[in-house]
Amino acid sequence: MPFFEQRVGVVLADPLLAVLPPVDLTLPIFLVLYCTLVAALFILARSPERFAHALRAYGAMVLVRIVTLWAAPLDPPHGMVLLNDPVASMGPGGALTRDLFFSGHTATLVLMALILPWRSARIATGCLAIIMAVMLLLQHVHYTIDIVVAPFVAWGALTLTRRRQTRASAPPSPAAP
Repeated sequence: MPFFEQRVGVVLADPLLAVLPPVDLTLPIFLVLYCTLVAALFILARSPERFAHALRAYGAMVLVRIVTLWAAPLDPPHGMVLLNDPVASMGPGGALTRDLFFSGHTATLVLMALILPWRSARIATGCLAIIMAVMLLLQHVHYTIDIVVAPFVAWGALTLTRRRQTRASAPPSPAAP
């Protein structure tokens, strides 16, 4: 992350952020994020196969995020209210301001909403992902495009790892004569 924080990027013109006044929602953002993650992991722990799939998909999503952060250097939106993560900010360096494209907070909650086994849990987590997206926009932590792309990346990571899982568990093809 220090590499990304030191690079100079571009500031995007974001019509939605231009009309939203910035609001500090740090505490609700992290309460929603961490409480949802703890609940989702508790639910997923009952199904080791689903839990492993969630971990693979999250790993794929993180790799895609690293590539997109490298490929699309952005400066923070105007009016950004710093988002100090109580867990990730424990080390030196403080709040991150250039880890923008795409929203990891939104993508993580969408990923959980897609992989949870119970319909009610999927719906609740999906609603929390929408609330998270709105809070991040209100705090001006992300551009609108960062939020819009996140669910597609989460779905793509889940789909990619599901296909790999299916291929890996398929019986070997018979040897040619």
